[in-house]
Amino acid sequence: MMLVTVAQAKARLKLDIAENDPNVTLMIEGASAAVLNYLKKPEGYAQNAIPPEVKNATLVLVGMMARDPDGTESKDWPQGYLPWAVTALLYPLRKPTVA
Repeated sequence: MMLVTVAQAKARLKLDIAENDPNVTLMIEGASAAVLNYLKKPEGYAQNAIPPEVKNATLVLVGMMARDPDGTESKDWPQGYLPWAVTALLYPLRKPTVA
C-alpha cells in the first residue's frame, strides 16, 4: 500500500519529469512499508483515511531516500529504527508492544 501518491512525493521532492516516476514509486513503496511496520498496521489504511501525520512521515522518509540513495546517511540511524524526524511524527499513533 502506498501511503502517498507519486504526485505528492514529486511535489515534495520538486521533481516534474515523468521519467523519475518508477524510482519515486519504489521509494514510496519502501517508505510506506517501513511506516506501516513501525505503526504495527500491516493492513494499512483506507485511502481516504490516512492520517496527515502518516502522510507527512512517509514524505519525510521518501525525501531522505532521495537525498541519500546509497544509504550513507542512514548509517547514523540506530539499526532497526526509523529516523528521528519520522518517528517524531508517528510515535503518538504507534501501538506499543507488551512483552
